[in-house]
Amino acid sequence: MRWMNGGFATVGRLPGNLGYIDLHVFARPDIAAPRIPAAMSLVADTKALIVDLRHCGGGDPDTVMLFADRLFDQRTHLNDIVPREGATEARWTQPATGPSYGGQRRIYLLTSADTISGCEDLAYALQADHRATIVGEVTAGAAVGGARSEEHTSE
Repeated sequence: MRWMNGGFATVGRLPGNLGYIDLHVFARPDIAAPRIPAAMSLVADTKALIVDLRHCGGGDPDTVMLFADRLFDQRTHLNDIVPREGATEARWTQPATGPSYGGQRRIYLLTSADTISGCEDLAYALQADHRATIVGEVTAGAAVGGARSEEHTSE
């Protein structure tokens, strides 16, 4: 994941002072955690943020949360992980220290059929919390927490 820069393919500013983050994967927290505030520092003062998930192949759910922490001003319930066995895990954003995008400016998430797993998780959660607008294709439908696809076929 280091050679993939922790999943951050491109971070920058587009014309019109729009922030742009092209994410290809949510790498493990030990690799991605230092890159998230670095990316946010580059887009922190933009008018709006575009997060490009069109080529995002999933990744670590803890890193999804670390990224989401920087998109809200206050602690926010993002989603729940419901395992087949065991207790449901409520997932809440945590206050971020350092650069963040905050919770007031607009966020647009670009999606495609190649948006998979943890990337779908982020898109769904931000849309459900009315934090982001989704633009693009229907995602792959693979945000199932690692279950094998044959377990999800019609019966």
